[in-house]
Amino acid sequence: MSKLSKILFLGGLITLVMATPLAAWVSDVHTGDANVIYGQQIWPYDSLDVFERYGETYLAPYPGVAGSAIVNQSGQFFDKVTDQIGHKSFFFILDNTSPYTWSRYNFEFWDVGFTHRLTDLTLNANGTWDERFPHHSYSNGVLSFWGALVPPYLGKPGWFANRFMVEFNEVQPMGIRQVALTDVEPPTPLPSTLILLGTGMALVVVLGRRLRV
Repeated sequence: MSKLSKILFLGGLITLVMATPLAAWVSDVHTGDANVIYGQQIWPYDSLDVFERYGETYLAPYPGVAGSAIVNQSGQFFDKVTDQIGHKSFFFILDNTSPYTWSRYNFEFWDVGFTHRLTDLTLNANGTWDERFPHHSYSNGVLSFWGALVPPYLGKPGWFANRFMVEFNEVQPMGIRQVALTDVEPPTPLPSTLILLGTGMALVVVLGRRLRV
């Protein structure tokens, strides 16, 4: 095959790949919220770029971490599932369109039904990194990035194109849960005693009006 033929062949292959529907490689589980996948691109050596926006505004407690997780209105995280083949390397290009500054970013790895975490999944330490957070750790199926952002303005609302590289030692289909965390504490729910007191006072008012009638 001549050099020109190879170039034309590769160009056609790239065009075909780019025209493939988004659901071909990674699919968003909770469609309709403000956390979205807006682009994907496959590369040789089983590497996949995933372009995302994390734009939800609701807060919820997250185990073992001060502050809050940023969730959708139903309390759900940014969940996605890979295709049945799976991929070895993921390059997440992520925009922070939420109103919060991120203090930490977690990836949790689950089975495709999100019924159990893949605690025995191994990562390639040399192929896992982030260009913003200086530290990361991996344990029991959770990859966590944290530390003072460099420079410090990154991670704030409107922070675009943060890049997380995640590389596995084995390839399998899986569910990937992404959790953006902020130092802002979740709103304190109204204590049940106050709710009961308010309900009781409302009943007293209603009964008093009926007796006067």
